[in-house]
Amino acid sequence: MMSTSPTKPAIRPIGQIGVGEKVGFGLGDFACNLIYASLSSYLLFFYTNVFGITAAAASFLFLVVRFVDALSDPIIGFFVLELSN
Repeated sequence: MMSTSPTKPAIRPIGQIGVGEKVGFGLGDFACNLIYASLSSYLLFFYTNVFGITAAAASFLFLVVRFVDALSDPIIGFFVLELSN
């Protein structure tokens, strides 16, 4: 009589990500970027057609906000890490 033992699931080496996980993370990122792109497009339309500024001025406004965000995020992250300990 042969004994039947349950098969062990295949274990992936550390650092490998399966296709399902890649697709899941990609779809989550796509959803975030879809919302961001929609809001940015609406803001550009609002600034140019309703508020009355030029497209170049609105683009410069978006650029300045990106630079401020790029500089403030590491600073805020540092404070969060230091104050949480």
